[in-house]
Amino acid sequence: MGVGVPLPPDKNRRENKPPDITSSSSGVSVVNARLSDSPILLFVYFHKAFRAQLAELHRLAGDRVKTGSYLAVELRRKFDYLKLVYKYHSAAEDEVIFSALDTRVKNIAFNYSLEHDSTEDLFTSIFHWLHVLEEERGDTADVLREVILCIGTIQSSICHHMLKEERQVFPLLIENFSSEEQASLVWQFMCSVPVMVLEEIFPWMTSLLSPMERSEVENCVKQVVPKELSLQLVHSLYMYAEM
Repeated sequence: MGVGVPLPPDKNRRENKPPDITSSSSGVSVVNARLSDSPILLFVYFHKAFRAQLAELHRLAGDRVKTGSYLAVELRRKFDYLKLVYKYHSAAEDEVIFSALDTRVKNIAFNYSLEHDSTEDLFTSIFHWLHVLEEERGDTADVLREVILCIGTIQSSICHHMLKEERQVFPLLIENFSSEEQASLVWQFMCSVPVMVLEEIFPWMTSLLSPMERSEVENCVKQVVPKELSLQLVHSLYMYAEM
């Protein structure tokens, strides 16, 4: 069949739909994979950090130790940073990871990129209610309930999205890309982030992980970064974390 000639319709072909998160066409499981063997799982470690941070923010809003404008200022500061990290994380997945996967497995990546875009509206809602809380307009208790509701919504949305990626996308990446290719993709991600931001993102991420996970991330960074830059970059990242 010549190039450009459309294929006849296939009655058995399914429409492109987001994958069912309860199963994966790949026999690989993220749960059983190790970061040392599959550097692409560094993104899953970022997922762990996002989950931990969102849970912390939800607790902070619900504890009510701080109230009104004081609570709003602290939550806004933390959400500003979370949004920044999530932006770079999502951009790297869209432009580097999903783009690479699409060359080998079709009709997977596009659905997840759309979900990244939809998160922007959720952040907007949170910042709106934090602004209202900071100005102490209306009934503070009612406004705080809206803040907590918005945090719960974005927490549920992001965590659900990440779970789908871990069950569908990352097994395919592990299955279709060698360890060296995965390391190259992770390095591309690191190069896409400004150095000053990178020096903040990694300490933030590792601060939300267990000691063992932090050690695994450090070893992964050493693995994916070119040797001539490895020691310098790792020292820079983790010296910053200890400051």
